Amino acid sequence: LLLLLLLLSLNHHVLTQESEDDIADSFQVAHEFEIRGVNMANEGRLKEAMKEFRSALKLLEKRKAETKVTRARIHHFIGNLYTLQGDLPRGLQEWLKAVKLDPNLTDARMNVIKSLSDQGRHGEALKHAQEANARQAPRAEMLVMEGDACKALRNFTCAKLAYSKALRVNPNSFSAHFQLAVAHRDLMEDVPALRHFERAAEIDPSSSAVVNALAVVRGDTCKWGEPDFSVPSPSNLLSLFATRDIDEKASPIHPLLLAYHLDNATLLRIVVDSQARGTAREAAVSVGHAAIDQRTNRPDPRARPRKMFSYKKAMSLFRGENKRLRVGYLTADIHDHPTALLVQGMFRQHQQTKEIEVFMFSYGPNDGSLYRRMIQDECEHFHDLEGEPFLQIATRINQEAVHILVDMKQHTESHALNVLSLHPAPLQIAWLGFPGGVGGGLVRYLVSDPIVTPPDSSSFYQEHLALLPLQLTYQINNLKRDPFIGEEEYAEGKRKAKEEEEEGEEQVDVPSGWPVYTSLNHPRKMKPARFSSCMEILKAVEGSKFSILSRHSSTGENLRREAKKRGIDPSRIHIAKVLNKKYHLLRFKASTLFLDTFPYGAHTTATEALYAGLPILTRPGESFASRVVASLLAGLGREETCVRTEEEFVKLGIILGKNGRSWNTTKTRLVSSKRSSVLFREGEWVRHFQRLLKILWELEEAGEKHVKIHYEEPSSSSSSSS
Repeated sequence: LLLLLLLLSLNHHVLTQESEDDIADSFQVAHEFEIRGVNMANEGRLKEAMKEFRSALKLLEKRKAETKVTRARIHHFIGNLYTLQGDLPRGLQEWLKAVKLDPNLTDARMNVIKSLSDQGRHGEALKHAQEANARQAPRAEMLVMEGDACKALRNFTCAKLAYSKALRVNPNSFSAHFQLAVAHRDLMEDVPALRHFERAAEIDPSSSAVVNALAVVRGDTCKWGEPDFSVPSPSNLLSLFATRDIDEKASPIHPLLLAYHLDNATLLRIVVDSQARGTAREAAVSVGHAAIDQRTNRPDPRARPRKMFSYKKAMSLFRGENKRLRVGYLTADIHDHPTALLVQGMFRQHQQTKEIEVFMFSYGPNDGSLYRRMIQDECEHFHDLEGEPFLQIATRINQEAVHILVDMKQHTESHALNVLSLHPAPLQIAWLGFPGGVGGGLVRYLVSDPIVTPPDSSSFYQEHLALLPLQLTYQINNLKRDPFIGEEEYAEGKRKAKEEEEEGEEQVDVPSGWPVYTSLNHPRKMKPARFSSCMEILKAVEGSKFSILSRHSSTGENLRREAKKRGIDPSRIHIAKVLNKKYHLLRFKASTLFLDTFPYGAHTTATEALYAGLPILTRPGESFASRVVASLLAGLGREETCVRTEEEFVKLGIILGKNGRSWNTTKTRLVSSKRSSVLFREGEWVRHFQRLLKILWELEEAGEKHVKIHYEEPSSSSSSSS
């Protein structure tokens, strides 16, 4: 028995030795496969590399427990290959396998976090970042990713904590300084925001992101200095950075930022097109229609999403006697937002005519506000798509078989350009959101009017111009039914203003005395040159004051400092607070003259001021953003306060402040025009907008793709196109 046991033991030892030798050989062969795979991938031979990595995995499957780390590394490589080939979903699957096998594989974890974030799955991204930071020694890069995920979820406290930890690990981390500054900015903590942006600029002065950020924060707080981003010159940093490498990637300067600072419609067209094409490239990669260029780590500059959706259902639903045009509205602004203020009521008008079937695709927050509830009730079909990935949003739009998709965001915050790039509807148009074009071939028409976009300005826009009648303007001005404004509210405006005056001027927040010039736009719209013109007016009109809105704690101090530089007593600058709508609107009645900003003028605020009977002095330029007030004044037939030069702006501002009779005549004419004009008649506007939509759809059905301009006179029963 002992001999038998001895023989068995010896035999087991021999087999074990042979097995261990086989495993060692397998490890060696697998390692060779892995090395060959890496080399092939570096040479761009991606399919061959994939075979090598798969062969390595097959060999390592024999001893799973001992090969976890190696298999994790190979799954990470395979994930990279899928991504380079444009298959992001499978790439993410492989990276998740890698992280499961080896939770400490940092590169794979970072790829997982980035991929989830790109898909809008920020909660999952945050979970992975927090797990990585809990398991490993602190790394600035991973802490920044945790902060980014927190910020995307609007948890700024969590974001600031993560970025601060990153700076403790690496005080010179550009990303940590930059993103911490962004978090401070989003919380309107402008002083620390500016400090961290400036430190980021010191670390990397060539960063276009820092140029963007400094322009934003200095604009929001009116802390002007060098460089002055609003001076039109070849050395302007925004202009220089705007066109940098745009053949290969999207412009690094945001179109909205450019519109705020420069009256340059030609440059803006270039930038919006670059941004739109960049978004389309990213969308193509996300849906697996494009690969990442291994050399540049970016998609091919020509990459676009391929055709994904059929329009057969939409086309079949527009036949027969009872056909209705199915119109979808795409926006994130169905909450307490200026856009909601303008559009509430129009969808009810659509329903009443029975000509338009309304589909609202709302992917923004539900704040439970009255505006949200009103619009939701007005829409025949309301889809709450908050948090949905862009592919799902596009799919829902296509499933609803809308004929025309009206995008109401374009290049503004929380845009849906990635949805537009998938072309879920047969005809896509832009209206109301961004004051300019869209670019990238994402929409066919830009809805506007003959003043904001004169026919001879079509070269500034890639899209065909679909023009509403002059008397209506492109901007719907539906204030009579606004729950906070209403016809009755303004009919008793003087009495209400008087009552508020008796309660105390702080209620209305308008300085005492006369005249009171005001500019209740967002302070980022005020630029040094226009502020200088306003101060010239104050200097010439004794006792006058200037009321300007402030949204940041340091804005008032900065503006008063600028006024003093221009020889104006800082006490004559009244810093208006952000008030609830009731008091905000009442202070228009207590003001004398609204001084418009330039180059980005008042839009919704102008509508409110004119409806309240407050004259507006404006000077339009060539850009869309500078011409909205001119359009509103033309709609009212009151263009006498629309001037051509800055010198005329100052001169007329002085006249209306010094000459009470001239001012009274101007105001009386404005109030009279408001009552007789169709500008504030929502039913009239909706009727013409519906007719325009029908014209565009008829052209689409007829296959007319190259009609440049559509224009319809409000008194005409027919339309003309050219």
